[in-house]
Amino acid sequence: MTAEACQKLRVFEMGCLGQILGVTRRDRVRNLDIKKQLNIEWDIVNRTQTRRLHYFAHVDYLYARLHSTRPTGRPKLFWVDNIAATSALP
Repeated sequence: MTAEACQKLRVFEMGCLGQILGVTRRDRVRNLDIKKQLNIEWDIVNRTQTRRLHYFAHVDYLYARLHSTRPTGRPKLFWVDNIAATSALP
């Protein structure tokens, strides 16, 4: 995420939080005070980056499952196999 995109997200978040509290820019209330009143510890950029890492972990795990070798014998059915089987039905 670029620095410009992060800044735009933070501005949007503070605008929404200000509307939630009924605070305008003319009231000159600091962002930290608004976040403290709403008990918000993480800003939107931190939450977005955390969720992107979680999503990457899921995709990485799925990719590893798709391209790994299976042991001999009856293969285990993975979630992907179930999706492929149900999509082949008419």
